[in-house]
This record gives sequence, C-alpha cells and structure tokens, in this order.
Amino acid sequence: MITAANPWESSFGVSYDPTLRVWLADKFSQALVILLGSGHEGSIADLYHDLYLAVSGSHVSIYNTERFTNVRSSPAQEFFNVN
Repeated sequence: MITAANPWESSFGVSYDPTLRVWLADKFSQALVILLGSGHEGSIADLYHDLYLAVSGSHVSIYNTERFTNVRSSPAQEFFNVN
C-alpha cells in the first residue's frame, strides 16, 4: 500500500475550485494522476520513489511490502487502468 502521508500527518490540498468552494485533489492524488497519465512504466517501487520526490510537505509511505510478491519487479500499470 502506498499512502499520501504517514500516520501522524495529513496530505495537503493543491487544487481548489473557487466556484464549488472545494479542494479537488491533494498533492499525492495529483502527482499520482500525472505520473500514471504520462505513461509511467516503472515498478510499484519506482512509482513510490517518484511519488515521494513529487509530493513535498508530506511523507509518502509504502507499507506491507513483505506480503507483496516483489514491488521492484511488479509493474505499477498492472494496478491502474488509465484509459
């Protein structure tokens, strides 16, 4: 599981719609959509690393890797349908 922040903090809003008066996305969600939409072809571990670098102010975290087959060889695109 890849999360936007560690258990002791919140992820920060980044996209506000003044007409609706609502936050549309946080930094993590926005970075995830941008990475996947740009054709990210790396593994789950690569996606975590790229998200960690892209999301300032939050501590993107990855958990439960010991119960996953292999985060370094499993393509992230297997888990997301960006069509």
